[in-house]
Amino acid sequence: MNLSHHEPALAAPPTQVVRFGAFVLDEAQGRLWRAGREVVLARRPFALLSCLVRHANQLLSREALLDAVWGHRHVSAGVLKTTIHVLRDALGDDGRTEGCRIESVPRRGYRLLAQVAPAVVPSTAPPLPDELAGPATPASPLVGRQHELARLAQLAAAHRLVTVCGPGGVGKTSLVRQWLAQSAAPADGVGWCDLSAVTEPSLLAAELARAWRLPLGPGEPMAALAAALRPLAMVVVLDNAEHLVDATARLAQALLDAAPCATLVVTSQLPLRLADERLLPLGPLAVPPEGAAIDAAQAIGFDAVGLFVRRAEGFDPRFAWGPEVVGPVVEIVRRLDGLPLALEMAAARLPMFGPAALAAALPHRLQLLTRAPRNAPPRQHTLRAALEWSHGLLTPVQQLVFRRLSVLVGAFTLETAQQVAADDQVDVWQVLAGLNELVDRALLVAEPVVDQMPRRFRWLESPRALAIECLAAAGETAAWRARHAHAVAQRFDALAAAAYAGDCRLDDALAALRPELADAREAMAWALVHEPATAVALMAPFNFAAQRDAQAERHRLWLATQPHVTPALTPATRVRWSLGACRFWGQHPEAARHGADAAALCRQLGDHAGLHRALWAQLSAHGTAATAAQEAAWLAEIEAIPCAALPAFARFQGHYFDGARRTRHGDFHGAIVAYRQALAFAEEAGDSVGAIDVRIGLADLELTAGSARSAIELSRALVASLHGTRHRFQLSYVWLNLAAAWLVAGDPAEARIAAGEAWSLSDEGTMPFLCDHGAWLAAVEARPGDAARLIGAADALRAARSQGQRELNEARAAERAQRMAHLRLGEPAFNRLREEGRGLPPRELRRIALRATERERSYNGLPSVS
Repeated sequence: MNLSHHEPALAAPPTQVVRFGAFVLDEAQGRLWRAGREVVLARRPFALLSCLVRHANQLLSREALLDAVWGHRHVSAGVLKTTIHVLRDALGDDGRTEGCRIESVPRRGYRLLAQVAPAVVPSTAPPLPDELAGPATPASPLVGRQHELARLAQLAAAHRLVTVCGPGGVGKTSLVRQWLAQSAAPADGVGWCDLSAVTEPSLLAAELARAWRLPLGPGEPMAALAAALRPLAMVVVLDNAEHLVDATARLAQALLDAAPCATLVVTSQLPLRLADERLLPLGPLAVPPEGAAIDAAQAIGFDAVGLFVRRAEGFDPRFAWGPEVVGPVVEIVRRLDGLPLALEMAAARLPMFGPAALAAALPHRLQLLTRAPRNAPPRQHTLRAALEWSHGLLTPVQQLVFRRLSVLVGAFTLETAQQVAADDQVDVWQVLAGLNELVDRALLVAEPVVDQMPRRFRWLESPRALAIECLAAAGETAAWRARHAHAVAQRFDALAAAAYAGDCRLDDALAALRPELADAREAMAWALVHEPATAVALMAPFNFAAQRDAQAERHRLWLATQPHVTPALTPATRVRWSLGACRFWGQHPEAARHGADAAALCRQLGDHAGLHRALWAQLSAHGTAATAAQEAAWLAEIEAIPCAALPAFARFQGHYFDGARRTRHGDFHGAIVAYRQALAFAEEAGDSVGAIDVRIGLADLELTAGSARSAIELSRALVASLHGTRHRFQLSYVWLNLAAAWLVAGDPAEARIAAGEAWSLSDEGTMPFLCDHGAWLAAVEARPGDAARLIGAADALRAARSQGQRELNEARAAERAQRMAHLRLGEPAFNRLREEGRGLPPRELRRIALRATERERSYNGLPSVS
């Protein structure tokens, strides 16, 4: 390299470890310390400082420094000037207070004014303090996010433009800072610019130049910025770009074209949609799934719980993670959707509320969560501010879609969204575009497609809270709650009707409706108060979708809608309600009354399939109480209905009820034939639940016919097929049948195991049956007192539900238990204990049914209970 005679040879070997002012420089190791604390510099700023130290107090020209550090003369003087600014920042206040300073000599160059002397490497080198480390250092360690960090490193190594996308407050900035902190520094450092304060897109390039101290000179700012960055190997971070997406996209493309050695990382709620862009979606932290029973050790493994607990321990010294706070903390992180910003704010409120009270206060989250970390940007000082920032970036039409969709509470389809939100102001295509924008901004979540079903969307709770406020502020709440109820009732009714008519498989209709049960509940609650006719129309399809779940809730709703079933409603609405009520009440006398109403209306409407269902419902509800003449009349009318008019579901239901009828009359062979026909039609209708019911009926029939071993084999096969499914109701009956079969087979030990499983799945519908068979088990185990109590409980439960006579297998079990207990206790004691059992609560019944035998209690030194 040829230098002028007054310039030193800058490419000299590395110096020894030296001290200048308050600094120690180890050029060979590439390290710098100040007062024993290490100062982190990128490679080229460090190389420039080494040149200046090596030639301290000597004037070095700009050309010589550019040659020595960058190895060529194609880098502009502006790059050198920017790197000098970086060094001055590192030295502190231009170095004047540290015994050294970098002097600028206009139009000539730079020199370091300092006394340089040999030194030794400091014995300790703690990390740079946060307040001096700059934006690349995270304020506190991230909780979780290891997969996302690895993915960001992978993308940034392979691609030149990476956009980290996610909702406000999800931790996009923190993730990028953590990635930079644990990555090797690029040769020319990191250029970080927070765009949240830039309001004018045309000023974007100038703002970047100001933040990075790049002299742009005359001309178009974006071109000048691109030229200044062209020779640099650096990482450019454009933080919070969601309000300037178009301008940021143009700038990013210009930098990609002009600066081949630069890597761009953008954080934004929206992607830039450039061809070279790679996306890293950042969602909320993982939360425990709904309904999961987990302990403290399991819960802390979810990142949302881990973050909340860590922050809670910092805010409240009294907070201690353990079993007693697991429930409230899990509820808090679920209700806040695992959003880190919301979790931080919730933890800050913990000292005032405590976990349980804080969870209870979350319906008022927008008023409650107002304490953000002090270093948070203004738009994230409160949860409301963070949400309003995102809302403010929507167009007026998108804001309208945002607030109208707030009436949806569960997982909904595009079709439902369009049905709810579209009107004369907004068409279905604008709803589609608005929904897409809300998903892109992570205000709504697009769920994965399952089994080729339509994609579903769901709200995050906090954005929905703001959307509800916006709907109220616009004066639209009443109108859109009504619109929501009508849309839900129409959708549920249409799918249930299609399933019953054979136009779609029953299972497919259920798969479509079950994710929307939350919306049906919301619509039902509104309609019962404001539009009872809509509640009546929704009741039967809601019952269809809920199937065997939520028995108590459905019981309450049937009773609530019944007074509104009046002649003012259309006959078709009354028929659907009455047929649904028949199906719900089963063998209760109410079913017979509703069946008669439905039959009369179906005759009036000429509805053959409905009449077929209504007649069989009456016959089943009356059971053994029906006279021979009544039964013959119903059967004659059923047989007169042409089979061609009946869909598969109606024929399944008819054969199933016929199998139960024949069993009551002792025609076991005819019952088996009927059940097998029912099974074929259930499978044709696509009714897997109905098919399970038939198989349970066949097992029960084998037991009734005296073939305990066949009943055991059928029940075991059903247990294996139902294990781990949602069919808890059916599984409880299977275990019950298995317990009864083991008792008939003479194996009370196996019967006790099966009974324990049945009791664990029990509800008020199965409890009378469990008490009957539990009484027999207690009698066999020499617990006559418990047997008497359980017989009394079964009597009381049946009377409360107006169930009438016991079915054959239960009648046999109760008769055997009563005979054995009466023999052991005598009549006065038996009657007293039986009466005592009538008033026992369900939890006590389970304890009695499964408590230790007398032999076990004696062995363990416990007193007798009978």
